[in-house]
Amino acid sequence: MLPAHGLGNVYLAGYTTGSLDGPSARGDDAFVTRFKAAGVLHCRRQFGTAPVDMVYGVSSDGTGNVYPSDYATGSLAA
Repeated sequence: MLPAHGLGNVYLAGYTTGSLDGPSARGDDAFVTRFKAAGVLHCRRQFGTAPVDMVYGVSSDGTGNVYPSDYATGSLAA
């Protein structure tokens, strides 16, 4: 879960076979990236297990939390 902190943020979610600002868990790792309304990168979280992990989209709740819709072949710890 990523905190949204205000309106106008844009989220990009997907998967990578490499490393984005940190170590890769090997295989395909999922990620969620948040951009501020002005288009400035605010944060990115990459997560995964050794096999395949992907994010297909994100949604948010009324309090501004963001939740990825993901697929994992391993056990993702919170």
